[in-house]
Amino acid sequence: MITASHNPPQWNGLKLFSQTGCIYGEKMDKIKQIAKTVNLGNLGRRGGKVTKYDAVFKDYVSFVSSKIHVEKKLKIVADTANGVCGLLFLLYLKDRAASS
Repeated sequence: MITASHNPPQWNGLKLFSQTGCIYGEKMDKIKQIAKTVNLGNLGRRGGKVTKYDAVFKDYVSFVSSKIHVEKKLKIVADTANGVCGLLFLLYLKDRAASS
């Protein structure tokens, strides 16, 4: 995940996650060491493959909905700060309304 992209370059960052959570400390140092050995001149010379997955938001919202169980009607206010989660939150609310 690229973080703080709205900040100046020196404040931007990269977060890496594994199955057990955020990677930091010695594990991150090992990744940095490996990254330093990459020959950047060789990158981008071979064509890659792009796969479009149109249902990613819908599938994610369904996953989240399966984990959240609300037992009573709530009034909800959300400030998603212009982030992508705003789109997801609206889809989540629509999904919840459709299943109620």
